[in-house]
This record gives sequence, structure tokens and C-alpha cells, in this order.
Amino acid sequence: MRNNLREKLLEEYARKEQLYWEFASLVKNILAVFLVGKDFKFQIFHRAKDENRLAVKIDRKRREGKEYKRLEDIEDLAGVRVVFYL
Repeated sequence: MRNNLREKLLEEYARKEQLYWEFASLVKNILAVFLVGKDFKFQIFHRAKDENRLAVKIDRKRREGKEYKRLEDIEDLAGVRVVFYL
């Protein structure tokens, strides 16, 4: 059952991965619009979680005693990083 749940989560993520990329890109663009023209030196990066890294995370969390039941329970599926140079 556990491997079936893992595979189900990975398959669902594969279907939605493009949405996570688009969401992260949108947030990145919103932040860039806000920051451009200000007196900041910065870089902005965005990403959706790599599918292989997601599998590793699911396995690691299971070993730690946490089992994800739904994709929505997993944090960090998309991210935006802003680096400011001071």
C-alpha cells in the first residue's frame, strides 16, 4: 500500500508540475515588478521541485515517521528565492 501511495503522489505531481512552475514564475515576476527601480541589487530564482527529489523526500519523511496522504500535504513543491546584494 505504501508504494502505491508514493506512486500515486508522484503521478499526481507529474500531472501538476507545470502548474507549480507557472505559479513560481508568476510569483517571481510579481516580486521583480515590485523590486525593479528600487535601490536594490538582487537576483530572483524560481523552481518547481524535481520529481526525483520529491520521491527522495517522500521516502525520507516516511522513514522519519511522517507519511504523506495527499500532494497538498507536501511543502516546498515550488519556490522562489530572492538574493539581495548588500
